[in-house]
Amino acid sequence: MPTISMFYGILIKMFFDDHAPPHFHAEYGRLAWMQEVEQRRERLPRIRTCDYN
Repeated sequence: MPTISMFYGILIKMFFDDHAPPHFHAEYGRLAWMQEVEQRRERLPRIRTCDYN
């Protein structure tokens, strides 16, 4: 399983095309857990960009 992030000894792992619902795995030493990712149907806020020319 690919590691996508590491911090304070915690490894965050996620498969691209894994089973539903979307989730990631975390490991810390001999501890391991799975966390579901909440999906929302809301629209993301629009981001304004600046042209510095």
